[in-house]
This record gives sequence, C-alpha cells and structure tokens, in this order.
Amino acid sequence: MNKQTGIGILPLAFTWIMSVGLNNHVLVLPFILHSSGRDSWISVLIGMGLALIWSPLLYYILKSAKGYHLKDWLVQACGKAGAWIILAIILLGQFAVVFSTYEDTVRWTDSSYLLETPQFIITIAILPLCYFAAQGGIETIAICAGLFFPFVALLGIFVMAVNFQFKDYTLLFPLFVDGYAPVWKGAVYAGVGYAELLMLLFIQHHVKKPIRYLHVFLLLMMITWITTGPISGSISAFGAVEASIQRYPAFEQWKLARIGSYIEHMDFFSIFQWLSGAFIRISLGLYLMIELLKVKSVVGKNIALLAVSVVMMLVVIIPKSDMMFDAMLYNYLFPGYLILMFSLSLVLGGLAVRMNRKGRRAPS
Repeated sequence: MNKQTGIGILPLAFTWIMSVGLNNHVLVLPFILHSSGRDSWISVLIGMGLALIWSPLLYYILKSAKGYHLKDWLVQACGKAGAWIILAIILLGQFAVVFSTYEDTVRWTDSSYLLETPQFIITIAILPLCYFAAQGGIETIAICAGLFFPFVALLGIFVMAVNFQFKDYTLLFPLFVDGYAPVWKGAVYAGVGYAELLMLLFIQHHVKKPIRYLHVFLLLMMITWITTGPISGSISAFGAVEASIQRYPAFEQWKLARIGSYIEHMDFFSIFQWLSGAFIRISLGLYLMIELLKVKSVVGKNIALLAVSVVMMLVVIIPKSDMMFDAMLYNYLFPGYLILMFSLSLVLGGLAVRMNRKGRRAPS
C-alpha cells in the first residue's frame, strides 16, 4: 500500500540504524567481547548467517501485513483478545529496549564526563527531549536521525582511520582457542541487533513505499558492519583480554585518537555519538509504545506518552549497583529479548500463513 504521508525508505533506514547502531555499537558490544573474547567477530558473522536464514520469514510477515497498522492486522488475524496479548508482549519488549538504553546512558554520562553531577539530575535532564521528539511523531524522529546520521557515521570512520596506527590485526587470531562454546554464546548477544529488524513491522504503516527484501538485507549487512568494526578495532588496539573487560570498548578507542603530536583528547566527540544514538533510540521506543496501542485522540496519546515516560524515569531512578545492572543485562534482558523477538516472529509468521491460506483481506 503506497501512502502520500509518512516517511521514505531512506529516513526509515537512518532512524533504524541510529537506534540499533547504538545498541550493537555500545550496549551489546561489551557482552559479545566478554563471552567470546578474540572470537567475537566470528560470533557476529554467525549471528549474521542465522539472521539471513530468518530474514525471509520477516519479509513474509511484512508482505502479509501490506503496510497496515500492526494492531489492525492482528485483530484481523487472531481476534481482539489475541491481538492484545501479542501487543502486550511487544510493549514489554519495547519497554526493555528503552529502559536499557536510558539506564546505560545515565550511567555512562555519570562515569565519563559529568562526574560531580548526581545521577538523579542526569536522569531527569535526558528524558524530556526524548518525550517531545516522541510527541512530534515518526516524521520528527526521522528528521532528527537524518541530521545526526552523517556526522555520527563520519566520526566513526574518522576514529577508525586515525587509530589505524595503533592497531595490530594479527591479534584477531588464532581462533577457537577456547573451543566453540564461547563463539555460540557471543552469537546470542550479536543476535539481539538482528532481532530488532522485527521493529520494521511496528513502523511499516508509516512508510510511503512497501519495504522490499533488498531493504531488509541491506539493513542486516549494515548492522553487521557496525558491530564487527568496533569489535575488531577493540581487539586489535587493546588485545582480546583487555577488550573483553572494558565496559565501553567502542568509546575507549576515542581515548587513543591522535593526529600528529599536538592534536589529541578528541574523545568529546564520543559524547555526541552516544547521545545522538540514545536520543533516537529512546524517542523511537517511547513513540512505538504509544503508536502500537493506536490511541485515536491527541489528548489520549499525550497522556499515555507522559505516563509511560514518568514510569520509565521512576524505574531508572531506582538505585542499582553497576554490577547488578550489568548482570541483569547479560543474564536476563538481552537473551530474553532475543528469545522474545524470535518467538514473536514465529507466531506472526504462523498468523500470516493462516491469513493467506484463508484469503482474508487486509484490514480496512
């Protein structure tokens, strides 16, 4: 279904890359390195291979939805009760996405460049901007992503290039020194970013033109590049052991950046990179939680968005130790999210097959 309003494929790509790029470039990266060490880049390639096998199912679901709102499609496919159960599961996953990004952003800000600022103040300062972006809608978020993306991408290429002098890519080998189990464990965390391709289904009704399989494939390749780059860079710059114990290995590389003998300490660029990605990811997550409910009135949307934002802020404000938060992400949140999204794709795929066999029309 072609639409006159909404966003194009390119703004959609910028928005998705900025959101998932922060996740794989920052949030998941240390857990892949911790799990697989020197073999982490192989874990990403295994995750890519599994995602390629799964991607036709995703495209089949997208094609079956025909550009309609997910809630309408679910009601048509499994009735109102079934639709609300599935939507509740999706909302739980989106809440986890926003929470992990929001909490980690606050912690990184507090530990890296606002050391004397209470976490409570940082927490309160971050969310209002994301709230207003989410209130503005997907077009506002996509415009912001389009403005940020070129600078974030150029800075990534810049730090990779200037740090080439400090890297030893022979440190990426030998492989499988500790066997194959760590590689598969790292692939679980690498798969989290690929699983977020399912988010395309939540937003496809705002895209002017149908999403093709080529678009899915290119996004999949992009997230592979975004993930393998900082992983190989961290191992080649710091060694597998040091890289695996760093909390934010992608941004540790900024501390090495130097041009000649007089230009260094350029790690302030990392602040722009992180906050740009976090802004898009949190804003998009908040927006999707309200959009999936399909609240019709503007007042109702604003009230629901405000309520979700306040609850999110209160959850982040609750005191947690760094070790407790990291253990929660590593042991529960990221593996659970992968299982949730994969299981959801199987359920939606089954519903798509059922609708196509019965020849049901798309929701009006």
